[in-house]
Amino acid sequence: MKRWKELIKFFLFFSLPVVFSFLGQASLTDKLLTGLSYRPDQIRTMKDYCCLAGIILTFLPLGITYRHNVISTMECRREHGFLLQQLKVYFMAAIRGLNPAAVINIRIFTPKWPLLNKIGMGSSIRFISRNINGLTDDSIKDDLEFRVFPNPQGLVGKCYSQKKMFFDSNLQTSPQDYNLDEYQKAKIFGTKFCACVPIFNKKAEVTAVIMYDSRYEINMTPSGQKKMFSMLYKFSNEIGENLKSLFKRGGTYE
Repeated sequence: MKRWKELIKFFLFFSLPVVFSFLGQASLTDKLLTGLSYRPDQIRTMKDYCCLAGIILTFLPLGITYRHNVISTMECRREHGFLLQQLKVYFMAAIRGLNPAAVINIRIFTPKWPLLNKIGMGSSIRFISRNINGLTDDSIKDDLEFRVFPNPQGLVGKCYSQKKMFFDSNLQTSPQDYNLDEYQKAKIFGTKFCACVPIFNKKAEVTAVIMYDSRYEINMTPSGQKKMFSMLYKFSNEIGENLKSLFKRGGTYE
């Protein structure tokens, strides 16, 4: 039964428009209708109707399919956003289990010009933050970026260039020189705690960096700090392994 449904769908969506378009233009139609005693003006009218039917049957299914796909995509985005939000809630609850006062933002940085970087064009590689529905806070905008090669900027650049996790307990008092420009300094002003975790592809290339930052100091015992960093690392890798669409510009979750 399912096979017959597929055959009927194929005929309606693909074959029928072609048949009507053919009848609207073929000389065979003239011969058939002349043989049935139709006048030339009637034949022209019927051929026009066949052409019109072919056009309608071509674009109407496409429009319906496109609309259905748009609605399905929007529904998927809402569901994904809700699931990501719940995932974030559980993750934050686990972090607060180590430090009840911990308030952490999540930012995802991906290449600004992935295609140019892939083909080796461009004098530098820059990573830009992306607002992911359900995962990043609404207050986080998509305009913070860092150069990661050459002369890496910020913890994002350091994380990219050295391919490992880095953190700073207080960026405001840190003696580290992160090579930031004035705009970047203004954007991160007030940020204290910051940790960055790299996301790798199968070629061991850094395809994204997940940043965890807070405007509050996160004080923990050495053992608690070790546990938190382990959680950040595992959470980042779980996202990198199972939600690859997050790191593609224009992907499902934006």
